[in-house]
Amino acid sequence: MPTYNTFEILPVLPYNCITYLMDNSSLAWKLLAYNDANAWKDDSDHPALTKAQKGALVYDGVKNMSSCRVFMTTGIDSAWVEQTCQLRISVVEVNPVNTVYGNITLGMEIYPHSSVSQLSNYQTRADTLAQELISVFNGAEIGALGKLFFDASRNPRSKVSVIGTPPFIGKGLVFVNWAV
Repeated sequence: MPTYNTFEILPVLPYNCITYLMDNSSLAWKLLAYNDANAWKDDSDHPALTKAQKGALVYDGVKNMSSCRVFMTTGIDSAWVEQTCQLRISVVEVNPVNTVYGNITLGMEIYPHSSVSQLSNYQTRADTLAQELISVFNGAEIGALGKLFFDASRNPRSKVSVIGTPPFIGKGLVFVNWAV
């Protein structure tokens, strides 16, 4: 009797990525939590967030959405008006190669409001956060998934691209993995 991949890991992958990000980046959370142009700085006005503070920014389906910055769905709600930056992490594609192996594509979408897009170090919030996500996740071991790649040789969809509509224009990143 052949074994078939049921891809039971799919529902937990966005959450596992968020958990990994909590443990492996201070900058990403500061760029999401602090709306001013100095959010990238390591100073008394922009301290690193505690794990509890990071967790408070993750939407759990119960909290008021406007107090959250990290979501496990794609796209930004057209009703969103808060001048903040959002990060959305989700499974965007599953390509079964055969009955056992498949290619899982994860999307990470960064949506800064135009009023918080520019940072005081002459960089944009979206580009800075995109680079931080690549640094944190490229080659990272993600629970239930294994190694995550930002690598077009594994999947030509791996890329960074411009996404969104004004006033929320940001960057979309595509990461891939082979799942057994």
